[in-house]
Amino acid sequence: MGHPCIGFKEDRAIDAFNHFMGNLERVEDYGDRCEGHFLHTWDDGYRRLLRCRACGGYLLLQSSEFHGFRDDDSYYSDYFPVSGPEEAAELNRRFDGDAIEHEFPGRYIIRDDLMVPHWSEGEVFDPESPEGKEALEDLAKNLKKLWAFTRDE
Repeated sequence: MGHPCIGFKEDRAIDAFNHFMGNLERVEDYGDRCEGHFLHTWDDGYRRLLRCRACGGYLLLQSSEFHGFRDDDSYYSDYFPVSGPEEAAELNRRFDGDAIEHEFPGRYIIRDDLMVPHWSEGEVFDPESPEGKEALEDLAKNLKKLWAFTRDE
């Protein structure tokens, strides 16, 4: 049995995100359906089990896309801490894309078109503070890695 990525122990989601981003490897692609339900919200998406090379921990990525009008699409990613393949498979069996966001037993990271990751449970992030500015600089460095990783089908 494995363990969740230690980044999920961080106080701020942006620090957790910066811990694992650029250090991820795919363990398993689950696609967009499991046992008759979608593994994403909105129009398109997928789930993947990922492993953080920095700490050896696991996370489950749920990526969703909303098809807007006139090519104005929106993208949403949720990062759930999981102990390994068994827990990820169980979450896939139990929860569709919407249900996992409401029933997951703990906090997880949400990243949307605003690009700044935040916890599913309320979080105050001050981008003007010295710590906030530093975290945003780290995030900017990691966004290219994220784009390449999530679009590499």
